[in-house]
Amino acid sequence: MKMRTFILIAMLLLLGQVCWGQEIGAPQTGGTRAFSMGGVYTATNRGIDALSGNPGGLALLENAQFLVGGRVLLMGKADLEEDYYKDYYDLKDYSSKFGINPKLLNVGIAFPITLSGFSHKLVGAVGYRSFYDLSENEIREFEDQSDNKYEETENERGLINVLSFGVGTTISEKYSFGLSFNLPLIKGYKYESEQEIKYTGGTTKYEEEAEYDVSGGSFIQLGGIVQVTPELSIGASYTMSHKFELEDGKYTDKEDGDVVDEGDLYDIKYESPAMYSIGFSYRVAPDFLISAELQNRPWEDVEVNGKELSNLESGSSYRFGIEYGSDVLLRAGLIMERAPIIDLDKDGVNFKGVTGGIGYKSNNIMLDVGGLYVFTSFDGAKVGTKTYDINFNQLMVFATLIYSFEFSIDK
Repeated sequence: MKMRTFILIAMLLLLGQVCWGQEIGAPQTGGTRAFSMGGVYTATNRGIDALSGNPGGLALLENAQFLVGGRVLLMGKADLEEDYYKDYYDLKDYSSKFGINPKLLNVGIAFPITLSGFSHKLVGAVGYRSFYDLSENEIREFEDQSDNKYEETENERGLINVLSFGVGTTISEKYSFGLSFNLPLIKGYKYESEQEIKYTGGTTKYEEEAEYDVSGGSFIQLGGIVQVTPELSIGASYTMSHKFELEDGKYTDKEDGDVVDEGDLYDIKYESPAMYSIGFSYRVAPDFLISAELQNRPWEDVEVNGKELSNLESGSSYRFGIEYGSDVLLRAGLIMERAPIIDLDKDGVNFKGVTGGIGYKSNNIMLDVGGLYVFTSFDGAKVGTKTYDINFNQLMVFATLIYSFEFSIDK
């Protein structure tokens, strides 16, 4: 197997996909409303949305809710600047980009529960969601000095999806608490690469494939929201540490359809430390909400095969969002987040992002659509005295449909 493929797999595990649809290496939290508002969710989650964010907001729903949501990666790139390939590899032309890639993110239902002898509000929820979203395709085209043209596509799929069971309760008008138990669904990881080289006299096609079985342990998320005043809410959420393993990995290399190399890959054990978030939301006016939150990013404590990745730097994620309107809701937000990446000087790298979206209410239907543009640039390679940047950017669109209806479980 080509060494580049093995390195790619290891980096993808480390990054958990660099796109912020996966929240830049962290587990996915929140839904389209959160993504539209800079990623804030800790004090703004209400109802079924809270199952994938702060479960403390589960008990704040008014009626039973059904949710389905997805995302589409529209465009972007993650590569060294083009001059690197022209200078170092003596290429005449080079381009790299992400291809369009849709994915179902979550499906779920939340409903009130009435228990005899229990006087407080109680809500249950169950749903499927993508926890580590590793799904993208990358397209590269380049031409050498002999006019040979290369076309290469890389596709990644996986990693972990979970089945979530949640419960939330209010102990007074001001305090709501919740937890979710998350059971990872065994999900495979697959990497595919196709390279087509067009010469004057013909074409040669190279293919690489790598597959892993993925298993992981269950984990719990906890959260709470305090309604300090009718205008001010404060929330906190905690995701316990979790681990998973890539095992029984195999790879195959082909040339023009014929197998030229195949074999086994090393098992990889990954453990992520606990993560938390704290945030607030404040209703400046009946139709105007502002919100902000802080999330930790303990990258120094990530372990791969029992060893900490000591070169990484821990940091934080800072998120800011606004929402304006009543039936039609306009949203916007900003984000700055420490990523699990270091530059050539072993300094930490931050991602920046801008978000926006719109929500529309009609009777018992809520439709949310949002967009995210995330970007960064850092020193990625050095040849002689010249330094070349790695440029990363992605444009993604999210959509969620929530349907409210009368339903409860009485016991």
